[in-house]
Amino acid sequence: MLTYFIVQYFLNFVNTAFIVGILSIWLSEKIDLIETPKTSKKPVNKKLYKSLFYLLLVSTIATSISLKLHANENIIIAEIILIGIFLFGYLTKPFEYKIEPSEDNTIIERIIQMFLIMTVIIAIFGLVFSYFSYDLIAIDDSNLTLYIMTGIIMTDIIIVLFFIPGIIILKYIENNVIEPISSFSKIEKFIEENEKIESEGLVNIYSKYVNEKSEIGTLARSYTELINHNNHYIENIQEIEGEKERIKTELDIATKIQAANLPTESLINEKYFVDGYSHPAKEVGGDFFDYYELDDENIVIVIGDASGKGVPAALLSMITQVMVKQILNHDKNPSKVLYLLNNQLCEHNPESMFITLLLGIYNKTNKKLTFANAGHNPPIIKENNEFAYLNIDSGLVLGILDDFEYATEEITLTDELILYTDGITDANNNNNDMYGEERLLNFFNELKSDDDPIPPLLNDINKFTGSSEQYDDMTLLYLKIK
Repeated sequence: MLTYFIVQYFLNFVNTAFIVGILSIWLSEKIDLIETPKTSKKPVNKKLYKSLFYLLLVSTIATSISLKLHANENIIIAEIILIGIFLFGYLTKPFEYKIEPSEDNTIIERIIQMFLIMTVIIAIFGLVFSYFSYDLIAIDDSNLTLYIMTGIIMTDIIIVLFFIPGIIILKYIENNVIEPISSFSKIEKFIEENEKIESEGLVNIYSKYVNEKSEIGTLARSYTELINHNNHYIENIQEIEGEKERIKTELDIATKIQAANLPTESLINEKYFVDGYSHPAKEVGGDFFDYYELDDENIVIVIGDASGKGVPAALLSMITQVMVKQILNHDKNPSKVLYLLNNQLCEHNPESMFITLLLGIYNKTNKKLTFANAGHNPPIIKENNEFAYLNIDSGLVLGILDDFEYATEEITLTDELILYTDGITDANNNNNDMYGEERLLNFFNELKSDDDPIPPLLNDINKFTGSSEQYDDMTLLYLKIK
């Protein structure tokens, strides 16, 4: 019977310890009694606290022997006080480790929580039955009492047997499932947008599991391949981005070269005013305009629009602009210039590109404009205080058919002349409506100003198009006779 009591009280002590310990942890988490210790600024005297530990161990053993030998109570009390002093001194040593609190609710934490809950349920079950068994023992010392006590002891033994294998199983799960998954989750810290994953450390972690035949092995191999594929992809993207930056730099240079090839200052004197504007739809475009004094009596005005957009069109327009200047040095007849220019472009035009062009020579003495047209939009001319489209020969675009004879035409300018490319009239708004030739003509007829009309025209076009993207290159040339 005594053996039963000893085992019973021992196991109930274990149950009580389980319940009180687990409930204390749960309660501390709920009411925030857990505090993360901070690293102490005081240096730790390791030899001192090592000595305190050994003194605590020796004093505990000595007190146990005194209790066993039923020593004097005063000696036992002194030994217990001494143990308390050593324990207090050891537990208050400076904290030398840095602990980072984590808000993550990990898988192993959730498993342990479930395990502890089951332990508490079983422990409470044994504790409750133990309580009733004490009453039965006090009332009746019969075989029934021994039977109940035996059942309760078995319940207490179950809790011990449940806890120990449970700990072993949890350790196995931690080592073979949770730890690999935790290792895999470290990849999150290495992932940055558009950056390679620093794979050396991660691959070393995953390599421990790649040969396993389980799901963990499959996951490790997948992660390793994913890292390698990602890094190869990022390398390719970085090469592409580098190439894009190089192209962008070159296009920026090309933009500056093309802009520098256009007139940068207006021509202003007592007899005329000439200005121009050009804005490509891309970095560079196929439109160009030019004006300059050919000699003391004449000025050249020219506007062109190459087919397409971007670099090919820009090359064609710049070549054309240079060639016009060269040919004008030898022949000042606009139709003859276009004839020679067209033949040269047809001869060296493997891509069958073409360009529209209107070339005019204005004589400031007789106010006559001699011009030839190669498929370009008809200019707008002001006569008798009204703007209208000039009826001219359309001609053939340059670069398609050689030996084409262009017509030379002549008019007397008394007021204003506007040359433009189809990027002006074809400008679209968000409803896909075009600015159009009629709207362009109405703008000039309704404009009540003698100043340069290019800025207000551009404002009107921008107001019309709104947020719509520019579709084509836009170029204007304005000549006003004073």
